[in-house]
Amino acid sequence: MVSLFRRKSTTKLRAGIAVDDETAVLALVERDGAVSRLHNFAVSTGSGRSWSALTDEVVDKVELRRVPVTAVVNESVYQLVLVECPQVPKDEIAAAVRWRIKDLVGFSADDAVIDTIEIPALANQSGGPMLYAVAAEPGSVKKLVDAISDQGLRLDSIDIPELCLRNIATCLPQEPRGVGLLHLEEEHGTLIISRAGTLYLIRRIDVGLRAVRSLCAGELTTGDTASEIALEVQRSLDYFESHYDQRPITDIVLGPGTPPAFAGLLHAQLGVPVEALDLNDVVDLATPIPLEQQAAVVVALGAALRTEEAAA
Repeated sequence: MVSLFRRKSTTKLRAGIAVDDETAVLALVERDGAVSRLHNFAVSTGSGRSWSALTDEVVDKVELRRVPVTAVVNESVYQLVLVECPQVPKDEIAAAVRWRIKDLVGFSADDAVIDTIEIPALANQSGGPMLYAVAAEPGSVKKLVDAISDQGLRLDSIDIPELCLRNIATCLPQEPRGVGLLHLEEEHGTLIISRAGTLYLIRRIDVGLRAVRSLCAGELTTGDTASEIALEVQRSLDYFESHYDQRPITDIVLGPGTPPAFAGLLHAQLGVPVEALDLNDVVDLATPIPLEQQAAVVVALGAALRTEEAAA
């Protein structure tokens, strides 16, 4: 079984692959210092097709050879839990976390694939340092590993979408002074807060694109959606500022696929700059990624942007 997150590679090329029951997306990136170049990307869709068939189709479109691959586990097969870091040797943390989260996840932690994401210690905290624990269903991880391995690819790491979004956030021009990246899926959103290359906070927001589209189409009132999302974002920004003793975050970036009108609505609620993310501004590339495909590509691109320095 491939463990989550940690592998090492010396090549400058990396492919990111994200697969679910309807879509497979592949992005091939070259990292050269601070410069990231998107060499190619591919998107394949088809409800009811096997993961291997979807993966085979995107791999056929991009020459990978011996390029290391980061695969992204689907959000439906893992849980992310914030827990206190066990006071044990580093190589025993995963085992200690397994015991600690056994009553917090919706499947057996005894068999789960476990890994952790370190975050900075809270300022003036009385308890021990915290970390994010990731528990993934082993059968689903194996299914992903098999889909990649069936193509003869060099799978060397598995990430979760939250870390892929963190990789995107670290490429944003606002990130050195601090940025909140809010990416909305159909039924929920994910907020990443990052500053100077350090991940501070991952927050799930239980409002997604379905509600935002209805709002922007005039089918809902502003209070039904914008206020709810703004409240969750504001709470996260306040938590970051107070608990980490940090300067306020003054920039919010919306992930691709969010209706453009929502930026103005959220700005009115938060009173800070809110702008839409264009992936073509994140990496160098010969051919722009069409705006209508960027929501599909963002996680695979984030996986391909993975570096050992940024790895959990």
